[in-house]
Amino acid sequence: MCQTLSGAYFVAIAQSIFANRMLQSVLSSADRLDPTQLLGTGASELQDVFSGDDLKEVINAYMVGIKDVFTFSLACAAFAVLLSLLIPFKRLPDHGKKDRPAIEEVAVEMKKKTETADGEKENES
Repeated sequence: MCQTLSGAYFVAIAQSIFANRMLQSVLSSADRLDPTQLLGTGASELQDVFSGDDLKEVINAYMVGIKDVFTFSLACAAFAVLLSLLIPFKRLPDHGKKDRPAIEEVAVEMKKKTETADGEKENES
């Protein structure tokens, strides 16, 4: 459950970081571009919608957004590792020991049956 919730939150946060940083970057360098057109255009359609210097500015803005998302992801991963180190290590109970004698008894019985079957085969020949 925690993986699902944290994944949902982190994806939403990363998408917000990407969009905000990309818009900040492109608006500071190229005022003439329409922010709604930029956000509505997919990465594969950039070359069809923008051209020349506008395309270079948009690609640079995309890179700023992507770098910030990777920085956020790295920070979250580092935090998760540090948080996991705070959890004490405990040995889990070994529930397999309860069934061990029963398993050994079955193994001994199977061995006896195979030995008697082998002995009968030798007597027949």
